[in-house]
Amino acid sequence: MKYFLLLLCTTIFCQVSFAQNANRDAKKYRKAKYLSVDRLPEFKRGNSAMFEYLSDNIIYPKEALINGEQGVVFVIFEVDTNGIIKDIEIAKGISPVLDAEAIRVVKSMSGKWKPGVKNGKLVRVKFNLPVRFFPSPDLRNAAIRENKRKQQD
Repeated sequence: MKYFLLLLCTTIFCQVSFAQNANRDAKKYRKAKYLSVDRLPEFKRGNSAMFEYLSDNIIYPKEALINGEQGVVFVIFEVDTNGIIKDIEIAKGISPVLDAEAIRVVKSMSGKWKPGVKNGKLVRVKFNLPVRFFPSPDLRNAAIRENKRKQQD
């Protein structure tokens, strides 16, 4: 199954910051969600390890293979100050089954992140992760053959 995922993610960090009011107390400051920071959150073992993790853990749904569904699912989530992923949502999806698989694999990455840093403090950061679904022709053909056999039985 690893063969169909040539490249799972391309652009990871597209960031914009929220302006901060100087009068906010420290508690609100720690809870602020940033899109632009001094140091972006990153997968603990680096980007190449993140791509490998996604490749090893994404399971292309058979329904999507049979229907020829492919493309990029854009998943938005927040990395908190402990490296935990929260507030996962689909910014742009393909189909319910591929969207669900993208959410499932992103949830499984929770706790495997280094948090973002702004002004020397750990902060929560919004993150946009494109997850690519492009199966190899062999994988798609195998799923179609298996589906035909099941229908004949």
